[in-house]
Amino acid sequence: MGNIFLILVGIVVLVLLIGLVAYLAFLLKRLFIVEKQTRKVLFLFVILSILVIASALWVRGLYAVAVLYTVCIAFFIDLLRLVIRFFKRIAYKVTNTSFTSSPPHKLIRFLVFPICFSLAITWYGYTNINKVVATEYTVHSSKVSQAYNILFISDIHYGSVQKKDVLTRKVEEMKKHKIDMVILGGDIVDENTSKEDMHEAFSHLASISSTYGTFYVHGNHDRGMMQMSTDFTEKELEQTIKDNGIRILNDAYEKCGDVLLVGREDRSRMEKRTSAEELFSDIDENKNFILVADHQPSDADEVAHQKADMQLSGHTHAMQVAPAGFIARLLGAYVYGEYHIDDMQLYVSSGFAGWGFPVRTEKNSEYVLMHIEP
Repeated sequence: MGNIFLILVGIVVLVLLIGLVAYLAFLLKRLFIVEKQTRKVLFLFVILSILVIASALWVRGLYAVAVLYTVCIAFFIDLLRLVIRFFKRIAYKVTNTSFTSSPPHKLIRFLVFPICFSLAITWYGYTNINKVVATEYTVHSSKVSQAYNILFISDIHYGSVQKKDVLTRKVEEMKKHKIDMVILGGDIVDENTSKEDMHEAFSHLASISSTYGTFYVHGNHDRGMMQMSTDFTEKELEQTIKDNGIRILNDAYEKCGDVLLVGREDRSRMEKRTSAEELFSDIDENKNFILVADHQPSDADEVAHQKADMQLSGHTHAMQVAPAGFIARLLGAYVYGEYHIDDMQLYVSSGFAGWGFPVRTEKNSEYVLMHIEP
């Protein structure tokens, strides 16, 4: 269901882009007479794109979405070229100078360059999604009397868009670190994960030893909220988590030395989510280093108002594909990295993998090592 929705969105975007390209070409033709060769190339590009879309719909699945993504980039590049060309012609007309058109052999750039460039971008994104790096942060606080090393992992979407052996290899890498606490930040599995893969994912993660244990907060995908049916039920998911010795924190907290870990229910279930004010009502912020684990960073301001010291979140995937991250930052969203909100520090992870289709062109996939020192 999720893949079909993405394909439909891709088709709508392509139709709009084709419409814009056609409209700009029409304006150019009316105002200045577009070269016959240009019209042929644009016509050929549209025909090839239709064939690609038809092939993608026939193949379906994640790779079909990647193909649509590639075609969208190619169309976008051609759109930019036409816009630039349009304003160049206007400039020549205003200055009453003649416009020298490109030689016919150069017009092939409308076809070859966009396709090659978009294929390169998609290939980079396809390989980049499997490159998981360790991102480390160090913070200091007078509320702790010793150092704490916290491992934060979110958004694995196991068995979905990333190769499964990536988690196996990275878990062995994680085991080499001295860990005091493991926090699983939601969406470890999703709607497309099989029951067998779900068991496998938590079995791998439970093998990471730590001083205080492993804790879990839910995401917006792990309980199948984005799809009508899944291979496992919510009850089976929670039982598997518990069977692996992992503690679920749904609007609850656990004392781990000097650190008070507060786990929140995901905001996708707002009707069941306890408000930050109510959750923090009996917590003494002066005696504890308050660490909040919340899958989505959207309500970080509310948590900061309650005098929490730190929040760890995922969910955004750093927006996964460019230029979505740049646009989200312009809009003021908490997208990726470190933010300071009043006296609280918010860290948003790009996640261990991607979602929807196997391409990541925004940041690396990652797991976070957080060092809290006196």
